[in-house]
Amino acid sequence: MTWRDKAREQPHRLEPDRTAVVDADSIGVVLTGLGGELAVVLFRDGRTDIDYFAGIDDSGTESAVTAGSAAAFGDVLDSYTTRVFGPTASAAA
Repeated sequence: MTWRDKAREQPHRLEPDRTAVVDADSIGVVLTGLGGELAVVLFRDGRTDIDYFAGIDDSGTESAVTAGSAAAFGDVLDSYTTRVFGPTASAAA
């Protein structure tokens, strides 16, 4: 996991240590395995950026996917986890 500190000057640095961040405006998670990779960043305003690789025929970037609540973010994460790693990956999480 990484956090970005809005209080710091640009370019923003990603911090792996939450205690090093004063004004967190995003959290990022990278999941890898089973031949795929999923990187998800949730911003404070509910926007979600997603990069994924689910094989040669299915990869991409989705910017500004809206997740206006924790439940909506969970739905977005479940959807992409299933897309990248298969239906059993979301059920196990």
